[in-house]
Amino acid sequence: MGKVTGFLEIDRRDRRYAPAGDRVRHYREFMIPLSEEANRDQADVDQRLEQLRDVARGVDDPSGQGSVYAVWRQRSGVPDSAEPAMGNPGGGSDFAGFYNHLGIPIADWGFGGSGGVYHSAYDSYHWMRTFGDPGYKYHAAAARIGAAMVLRLANADVLPYDYVEYARTMRRHLPAVDSAIARAKMTGLSTAAVVGAVGRLERAAADFVRARDKTVAGPISKERASRANQALRGVERALTRPEGLRTRPWYRNLIYAADENNGYADVVFPSVSEAVRGGDVALAGREIADLASRFDAAARALDAARDALGGEGERRAVGREGRGEQ
Repeated sequence: MGKVTGFLEIDRRDRRYAPAGDRVRHYREFMIPLSEEANRDQADVDQRLEQLRDVARGVDDPSGQGSVYAVWRQRSGVPDSAEPAMGNPGGGSDFAGFYNHLGIPIADWGFGGSGGVYHSAYDSYHWMRTFGDPGYKYHAAAARIGAAMVLRLANADVLPYDYVEYARTMRRHLPAVDSAIARAKMTGLSTAAVVGAVGRLERAAADFVRARDKTVAGPISKERASRANQALRGVERALTRPEGLRTRPWYRNLIYAADENNGYADVVFPSVSEAVRGGDVALAGREIADLASRFDAAARALDAARDALGGEGERRAVGREGRGEQ
């Protein structure tokens, strides 16, 4: 768990790419890593994908220095109170059709290092076998992580998605949007409607988790599990819109997208961010309202998943108790 106020104090930062003119002069890595201090800050901001972190704890790292997770932590240089930083899904990768277009949750991982041959004539089987990954040990480790992730999802009676953490991650992104609005001098505009909707999503997610944990503690019928999982599949689909972004209709996902000015970088809340960047106050206001409505639709999908597990009565009881009602 990272610094609890990190999302208020620290803006999201990603690695940069070396200029193209520099890349042709050497074979070294062309992604410019964040400093150790910046990596620690980013670990405070990004606390997602616990399933992936947990799987990495159970896979041996080919270096022989412990698990993949342990080596990842050690090389990231993060303090004990933080997690190694994870990037957001952006663009330019194979998952784009699933995540950016269809709203299907994704996760990707890999091993990196110096090399500089990526997407060049030297990116060959001979280079990989001889220099990149002799024995293909890192390829095998990556495959083990993938297999374990697939098995966890396939063997779960109810999909182990953590939308409480997801909602908190969404909330951490919002101060940066408000800062951009302020810099653009868009008086009277804020993300307050989205803040409220994300809060409702978090409460719906917590209700669902209580119902799921109670249900999977005992036997669960295939029909109930199927209804719950079907509803869960609708959560992130609710955060897309069929007409897509106004700038790029193919991109339907409203949470993360490739930056229209840099396809390998990502932009958070692209519909809102692009309207703010364009200086269109009226459009930005409409996009904020639309995004808030999408989060409310996602919360309703979580409510449907909870109800499929028979958790509606428990939610009402918790609500009464929280208000001091009998």
